[in-house]
Amino acid sequence: MKKTILYSLLQLLIFQKMSAQVWRPLGEGINNAVFAMCVDSINNQLYVGGRFNQAGNLTVQNLATWDGSNWHKAPTMQDEVNALIYFNGRVYIALDNGVVGYIKDNIFVVAGSFDNDVSCFAIYKGALYAGGHFEMAYGFYGEKDREVNHIARMDTIGRWLPLGDGINGSEVEAMHEYNGDLIAGGFFNTAGDNPVKNIARWDGKKWHPMKTGLYDPDNENSAYVDAMDTFQNELVVGGEFHQAGSIPCHSIATWSNNTWDTLDYVSTNSVRTIYSAFGNLYVSGIIDDGLSAWNGVNWYQLNWGGEGDIFSFSTYQGHLYAGGIFYQLMDSLNSIAYLDYGNSVTECFSPYAGKSNDITATSASLSWKDSSTTPTGYRVYYKVKNTTGWQKAHSPTKSKTLKGLSAGTTYSWMVGSKCDTAHSDFSERYEFTTLAEKKSLSEDDSPFNFSIRPNPGDGQVNITVTSNNSIPIILKIYDMTGRVVYSDGWVNGGSDDKFLNLSTLQPGVYSMQLLCNNHEAIRKLVMVNR
Repeated sequence: MKKTILYSLLQLLIFQKMSAQVWRPLGEGINNAVFAMCVDSINNQLYVGGRFNQAGNLTVQNLATWDGSNWHKAPTMQDEVNALIYFNGRVYIALDNGVVGYIKDNIFVVAGSFDNDVSCFAIYKGALYAGGHFEMAYGFYGEKDREVNHIARMDTIGRWLPLGDGINGSEVEAMHEYNGDLIAGGFFNTAGDNPVKNIARWDGKKWHPMKTGLYDPDNENSAYVDAMDTFQNELVVGGEFHQAGSIPCHSIATWSNNTWDTLDYVSTNSVRTIYSAFGNLYVSGIIDDGLSAWNGVNWYQLNWGGEGDIFSFSTYQGHLYAGGIFYQLMDSLNSIAYLDYGNSVTECFSPYAGKSNDITATSASLSWKDSSTTPTGYRVYYKVKNTTGWQKAHSPTKSKTLKGLSAGTTYSWMVGSKCDTAHSDFSERYEFTTLAEKKSLSEDDSPFNFSIRPNPGDGQVNITVTSNNSIPIILKIYDMTGRVVYSDGWVNGGSDDKFLNLSTLQPGVYSMQLLCNNHEAIRKLVMVNR
């Protein structure tokens, strides 16, 4: 009974808070359409793009920035802005003429060009992806043109490369990383060599269908996917469709555990935008009131007014921002507005400016910066470069020392902010290389030395430890990901052999570390097939 009362009170508080929210203008707003927004977390600015020539009282061209109080000019864009994304410390921009670029020192730098417009961006496994109506990516500096078919990945030297055979259809309109896959949605019927219906997933090597997809059984040529985001560990997809796999739905569906489902208690004609923030899922389109929020249990109206189109959401300085095309609506919002929660809402930004310091053969100290409102901790992921399987660590502060690393090895790492129950996206990936292993302990006056026989070995290994007197020894063996796979300890008598049965270790290269009286010795151990 107490749990029921508590739950009811919680829902009442949520309802009262959401009902009390007010949409507020950004100065005099924008004089035409807003199609995209993103936050530059380093400079703490909101970038706004679309089709307009005035922001507040400033003359601009399709791009402007907002600092929370005032509008500012941004570089001139020669065509309307379709998409914006913050990637690797830069704001990337997609124009309707197929040009993609980024802002550097307040200058627009071209980073690619396609034969038709780019509709959306996504970040997947540390790389930037673009989707849209295009079929060809034009080469730069002597590079050949490439057929990419509606979706492409930018590599480390700036080339736009295809994802297998790409997508066969009209367009890719939305992309999102979910459970290790890149999900692409739009209006298409083939992904790679797989028949699909408007949605497919890319695992980094090949395309896969998602059951029978999203479609309209009465008119398959009318269905499409327009938006997607993750909410409560499920992928939520919106557009215009009436079937999700084998399940009837109303233009919104969820995907998890390789199964389609639908959200309860909602009936929509079409969904244009989906955005997850502040513990809610915000949905706009041709629905009741034009905009609603789902908290995982109930739907709520947000006092929108039922007019105008919303094309983009963003969070900035603790508020939800909506951009689209709406004039003189709800207190002269003029195509862009923010939802005033009354009390500041915690906002989680991705950390930036990561550094690797105090690097030794087996450890490294990591640090970073963060613009989050009230971060409560950080998630640090690291691994040996070009391997799979992230190791996870946590830190309450903006630094973390990693220990037990392999000598002479390059590691990749990234960090994400935690703000109470909210989590930011991860930062860009950083790298460091540990120092090479020490050749002899006599070089640093260590009181002991050791050797491994045989090395390479097949599982039966003898260690000879030489010291001046009896000393306690701690031994650890690490695999190439930095994971401890074997440990032991004993008191050495001066010049003793220690037998190790390592037959459970897989063939490969390992690091063996001996610790004694605050000294360490490290040797490379090679295991071969038995």
